[in-house]
Amino acid sequence: MSDETLLQRARAAAEDKKRRGVYSAELLDALAEPLDLRPDPGIAAGGAWPEVVRSAVVRVEEPPRSTRPLVGPLIGAGRRAVARALRWYLPPVVDQVTRHNRAVVDVLQEHNGHIVELHLELERLRRRVAALERELGDHRDGEP
Repeated sequence: MSDETLLQRARAAAEDKKRRGVYSAELLDALAEPLDLRPDPGIAAGGAWPEVVRSAVVRVEEPPRSTRPLVGPLIGAGRRAVARALRWYLPPVVDQVTRHNRAVVDVLQEHNGHIVELHLELERLRRRVAALERELGDHRDGEP
């Protein structure tokens, strides 16, 4: 049996019990309140999050070998010479870029948390407005 089928059965059973009055109003109100969870950024940020985290660290890699006949060894020697010439320069730059990327990931993670909190607060406010509208409607209908 699929997860979706189980979920549908559970929802149908819960609706049936609500109709029959098995659940108290207090329980239903408590269940209606959104859970205060801090989801993993991978869930809140979506499918791109693993790539954001993976690509935050920059690495200097050996240049690929050329497979061109005859000139391949010359191209490889040229690439190695350039890599050797830049050894003094690249590590500090790569470290700086990596530190920046990690700081950006931290900021994104913090912002994801704030977005989740704002969604929870928005849902609480919507429920409160709906309750106040119901209460106002009851007063307009002549109920005390």
